[in-house]
Amino acid sequence: MVRQYEVVRQRIKDLLLITDDNTPVDSKEIVELEMLSDLAEEYELEHYPVGTPSLPMSSNCECTK
Repeated sequence: MVRQYEVVRQRIKDLLLITDDNTPVDSKEIVELEMLSDLAEEYELEHYPVGTPSLPMSSNCECTK
């Protein structure tokens, strides 16, 4: 599964190099990019969840106004 994830990540990187804001949303590259991005996101949420920072960790941040 990790190998498949790495292949998907590389393909996403490749697609990002050949698409831009002017690429039609219905182009095969954008459709593939969206599909692979969704798959990668699902995998990351399951295997690499990002939790809410703990209070001690968040209290180390300086807030400026």
